[in-house]
Amino acid sequence: MKELIGHAHVAEYFSQVLGQGNIAHAYCFSGIAHVGKTYVAESLATKLLACSKEDLVTHADMVYIHQEKHQKTGKTKKYIDIAQIRELNTQVARSPALGKRRVVIINPADIINEAGFNALLKTVEEPRSQTHFFFLVENYDTVPKTIQSRCQHIYFSVPSHTDIAVLQEGETTEEWELKCKIARGLPGLLIAWKEKPEVYQEVKREVDRCEQLFFTCFDEKLRKVEDMFGDKTDHISTRKHLGEVIDIWQVVFRHIMKKNIGVHDGMRGLSRDIVCSPKIMKELLDMLDNTKDLLGKNIHPKALFEQLLLHIP
Repeated sequence: MKELIGHAHVAEYFSQVLGQGNIAHAYCFSGIAHVGKTYVAESLATKLLACSKEDLVTHADMVYIHQEKHQKTGKTKKYIDIAQIRELNTQVARSPALGKRRVVIINPADIINEAGFNALLKTVEEPRSQTHFFFLVENYDTVPKTIQSRCQHIYFSVPSHTDIAVLQEGETTEEWELKCKIARGLPGLLIAWKEKPEVYQEVKREVDRCEQLFFTCFDEKLRKVEDMFGDKTDHISTRKHLGEVIDIWQVVFRHIMKKNIGVHDGMRGLSRDIVCSPKIMKELLDMLDNTKDLLGKNIHPKALFEQLLLHIP
């Protein structure tokens, strides 16, 4: 795992268990999205299946379970459902096609519904072939205790600033510090933005939009966020996007709060000098947390954001 950013203890652990031939049949990797869980799971899969990263996606013994779209409507499904798990169980019941092992990566496993987890339990407990499961989740507590007890849990913390510095090549110090703050130090985002600079420019435009919401009338605020709600026919995809927007706004709000109490956080690339009470900013940050939680409920996203906009000065 030479290209792994941070997580030295994880790399060392798996180096030992692979060397000793003691790798477990089920792991649960928990940690915030883009922290490195997928990279580690796929790196282990290449070793277990003796193939390259490029060949992994099409390998006959590599199974990916993820959030799918409805065949008829084209809308993103809310859950990984029992139909997907039953199909997985059928695959796992057969012997591996090319070698002695099979690898299953379920990402995000947080969204397997209750029926799906129940259907998966016996398969994880008693795999009929040399199958290795990797459950990738943000919140370990969303995994039922019955599944937790059958997996080895590994938590992925955000890498240190020193660890991610290897990605700075070609960046000015000011731009790098800004990028790291917006990415919250997450290597997956930093790598994606380096590979696709246009995506990072979209993120910076979201930062700019967030700043422009301050000290404008409510109608103007509504106009500025109108395009955020995207495809009104695919509510799950839209809610996921809005969650990513909230992540960006949280970074901006924290920066404004710190600046107004005289704390320098290294974000020198922001364009506006917003003066706002730290108390108000703390309340707005709490509202952002609540809005993100409510995005998963049966509440219209636009109504949630309108409520938030009412409180931005």
